[in-house]
Amino acid sequence: MARLDYEEQEKMHTLKTWWDRYGTIITIMLAVMIATVGGTKVWEYFQRQQAQQAADLYALVQQVQTTGDLMKITDAVHLLTEGYASSGYAPRAAMIVVKASVDAGDFKRAKAHLQWILDNAKEPEMIDLARLRLATILLDEKNYAAALQQLNTKHGYSFSGLYADLKGDVLLASGKTEEARMSYEAAAGALSKNNNYYNIVQMKADALSEPRTAERSFTSDADSPAHETGKADAQSDVGADEDAAESVEFTETPESGESAESAVPADDDGNDVPETLGEAAENGETNEPETGDETPLQTEEADVSTDTGESHEESTEDNDDTSDHALE
Repeated sequence: MARLDYEEQEKMHTLKTWWDRYGTIITIMLAVMIATVGGTKVWEYFQRQQAQQAADLYALVQQVQTTGDLMKITDAVHLLTEGYASSGYAPRAAMIVVKASVDAGDFKRAKAHLQWILDNAKEPEMIDLARLRLATILLDEKNYAAALQQLNTKHGYSFSGLYADLKGDVLLASGKTEEARMSYEAAAGALSKNNNYYNIVQMKADALSEPRTAERSFTSDADSPAHETGKADAQSDVGADEDAAESVEFTETPESGESAESAVPADDDGNDVPETLGEAAENGETNEPETGDETPLQTEEADVSTDTGESHEESTEDNDDTSDHALE
């Protein structure tokens, strides 16, 4: 029994020594753990309470928005942005003020709330949206340099199409048509073809591309081999038409007396004989001029008539000789 008592005393002494050495540390660690767990629970509860209160205020802002009163909307949003600036409802409420301010034409108030969103919002999407709205207002104010500065800021890929489209609007308004076309094409490439806004952006790009496309098409057609071949064919057709016209002009019977000589056929002796003189010879008629001045045509007709008479006499003599031989 004495031995067991001695061993128990040794264990108690060892445990006491260990506690004296580590007891304080263990106590502090336990206290920290309890405080951490408790504090976390309390913080979560507080956050839930804050979120609930912010949600209630945001619902109030939405109700006030239906009135269309800019001052009431601004006051309701001010409660949310000042008391719950870190909540996700605050930047969304500020967007409501921005819309109401733009509708009322108060661009200064709208820009102030957009700048508040850029400075206090935690969500990157809200920051990108606020910057896009701010650039739109700057475009309406014709402050193109400031608008481009906002649009050239780094942003999320999901906003690339919208940023490029608005940038094209700014560039087009500032007279930079070619850069605007390129920006519209970049916007169309970033947007999904299933998006309805894609067709609008593509229409803008096509509208700026039509003159260039027509010019390129005209130039390429003019330089193409087919065009050169067609041009050569057209020239040959024109040449053929000119030759045909000259041929017709040359062979056509002239109406004036000056070119009558070239239009009259010649006989075996080289004399010109009109086509109508055959009938005159058969009828024994000659066209003698009434005056002393004979025209070339009348002279030729007279010569032909004389030749015809001589031929007729020779024919008569031949007939007489034939008759004499027949009688013999």
